[in-house]
Amino acid sequence: MTTFGGKVSNEYPILFVPDPDYKILPASDVTLIQCGTQTDYDTCNGWLDPDDVDSFFVGPPPDAEYTFAGSHGFGFSFFLESDTDETDVFRMTVKNDWILQSISFSKHVEDSADTVSYGPDFHQVTTWQPTVGYWVFGPNDTIWYVGVVGISGPKGVPYK
Repeated sequence: MTTFGGKVSNEYPILFVPDPDYKILPASDVTLIQCGTQTDYDTCNGWLDPDDVDSFFVGPPPDAEYTFAGSHGFGFSFFLESDTDETDVFRMTVKNDWILQSISFSKHVEDSADTVSYGPDFHQVTTWQPTVGYWVFGPNDTIWYVGVVGISGPKGVPYK
């Protein structure tokens, strides 16, 4: 540092560690790469398959705070509908020394629908592209899931 009088001070290294901040990454900051479309009702992070507009199924509560979510199912029918084994894919990225810190994943399965799983796992990364796999078999089968991703970084610094 140089004073107004022109004198120079000695240099001393200073370790600066900002206060940490923790947040939930909102769904609005997640890119939907792929949402399965083979059942009667398919929706991912607010996107609804255009040919499913007249359908309705139970899904995540509308006021739920989540990072990524999906809902898929077949409607009521006395006839067997074809099964579907599909995946939904999302991408999320944080910047400015923020990291994806934690994940909480919940799923709901009705009737003979099965196998809702996600991957790959992550540990303190800046970019993650989860793939959620599911299998829906026949009439009245539905699944929905919600992933909540916690992020951490320096307080007062934007994560995007």
